[in-house]
Amino acid sequence: MTLKVISSQERSKPLKAETSSRIQAKAKYERLWLQRSKRLAKELLQEEKLIDLLQPIRGKKALDLGCGAGEVAKFLAKNGMQVDAVDVATGPLKELQGVGNLHTIEGFVPYAPLEEGVYDLVVAANLIAEVPKELRRLAMSQIAGLVKTEGIVVISTPLDVNSEDVLELFLGLVMTELEIESVVVSHFWLNQKVPFLKTHRGFQTWLEKVSEFLSPEDGVTDVIVKGTLRNCL
Repeated sequence: MTLKVISSQERSKPLKAETSSRIQAKAKYERLWLQRSKRLAKELLQEEKLIDLLQPIRGKKALDLGCGAGEVAKFLAKNGMQVDAVDVATGPLKELQGVGNLHTIEGFVPYAPLEEGVYDLVVAANLIAEVPKELRRLAMSQIAGLVKTEGIVVISTPLDVNSEDVLELFLGLVMTELEIESVVVSHFWLNQKVPFLKTHRGFQTWLEKVSEFLSPEDGVTDVIVKGTLRNCL
């Protein structure tokens, strides 16, 4: 029998893109964490709005992907859930160590070292927009794969409404893996909240309703989507 020797250079090729993306993301967010005071007010407003959507708390195990300062993770832990808080930057993770019911994990989505199908709730706040475009479909797949069959996924992202079809593209990405339960649209610059627009079916109907609140003058808009795993049967 002839044995083929695989060089370390050959073996590392499939991981090249993963490693490069992870290193770039880590450097970026370690730097941003050092400048967090400039961004804290806006981040807290975003997290407060997202926390409103998470209530009432159900389930025992939660995951906060791209946790940043960890306000969402700490809220869930305080309400009795066992929480895994994941971020590519070690700065925020160090400040979360010692919080009860909370475990920190350094990881880069879509390659975070996490067990599939074990979480009652998965939160990915403003994560997808920060993932390289070529990895977003893979990231969405990992996010959906982490939640239990009856679990909930909550994803938020900033959208530039001056970009063509940006809302449709984001919702289309989400719908590749999730059945959308509700949508929240907010304009930070107007400090305005829009109530939940709930649906299980009728994509175009609620998409038109959401679009009513968007105008080119509003600039960046924040969208939160709450959903469950799609029924593949």
